[in-house]
Amino acid sequence: MKILSEDGIKVPLLLRIFNRRLKVSLNSVDIKDHFEAIRETIRSREIGIYIHFPFCKAVCLFCPYFRVIWNEKRFKAYYNALINEIRVYGENLKDLNLNVVEIHAGGGTPSIAPPYFWKEVLDVINEYFNIKDGIGVGIEANPEDFANEDKVYRFIDSGVYEVSIGGQSFNQKVLRVLGRKHSSTEIEKAIENAQNAGYKWINVDLMYMPPSIKSIIEFSLDELINIFKKDLESLIEFNIDQITYYPTLIPINSVGWKLAEKGMLRQPIEYFDKFIETALSAFENTGYEMRRVYAFSKKGYEYATVNLEMIGPLIGFGPSAWSNTGYYQYVNVHSIDEYVDSLINLKLPHILSRRISRTSALIRFIFDQLFY
Repeated sequence: MKILSEDGIKVPLLLRIFNRRLKVSLNSVDIKDHFEAIRETIRSREIGIYIHFPFCKAVCLFCPYFRVIWNEKRFKAYYNALINEIRVYGENLKDLNLNVVEIHAGGGTPSIAPPYFWKEVLDVINEYFNIKDGIGVGIEANPEDFANEDKVYRFIDSGVYEVSIGGQSFNQKVLRVLGRKHSSTEIEKAIENAQNAGYKWINVDLMYMPPSIKSIIEFSLDELINIFKKDLESLIEFNIDQITYYPTLIPINSVGWKLAEKGMLRQPIEYFDKFIETALSAFENTGYEMRRVYAFSKKGYEYATVNLEMIGPLIGFGPSAWSNTGYYQYVNVHSIDEYVDSLINLKLPHILSRRISRTSALIRFIFDQLFY
């Protein structure tokens, strides 16, 4: 694709064609300074790439991430903007000869995207960056999507080699309080399909310590611990590559926060240690090794959507994506419409950027290592 220059910044020709205001000054958002900062601060030539896929079929009660309900028209606009963002970064950073060592997608729900979408994303990344041999895309997936055997195989044919299945729990009562629509049967089917298809790495997420909702769904402490123990034991029997477990958080920007404000939620946070002890005990003599305090795996590897976010270098694409070169951090706008418009108007969609001091970078590194 022919590349034209606008104020010294390389911009794909298609962006120039679609832009109706060609006199827009990229310097109005310090784009030159932005790419110069990346060049000056990139900690390593080996980078991770994160792609934020912002669409979901439904909103989970305690989800803190940027997401919107699936819409075909908005997906197509996002799709084109994402490809253009990758191209702009690829052209302006091509001289760095960056090597991609991991590509992960979070959301939202990346598994609701059509498989061809991930193939094109991977092809465009490969056009501008050096992708390490054997590296494909790792996506977060809803169990109901991976319960579809045909889709599972089409994903792997499109370059999706890793998957993190958001099972959360085999207990229907827990799934109900979390607002999840899938069943325990769909979790089992999703795992079996991924194993049969030959995915290189399969992780399943569990969520423990869900809150009780007053007069609607209530748990005793013993009930919650027993559910968590059974969930762990069930996953261990599947002999998957990795098991990750998180406490249920109630972020202020989640739908469930309104219930907390009304005093309708009760959570046994004072017994947090009991849940951790339950997990440590469950993994004894199983062949799993602790990778982090919240993840056990079979091999010397870890599936993590943004495990380079703290220390870098990680380049993020898509609305709300975070990036960190090691000493420079920036984040994209939390709006699909603004994300699309900024790229059409020859602007980059980041809304916040800052330099990271060496002292801060060291603190981040130590904090990151504390999880191991």
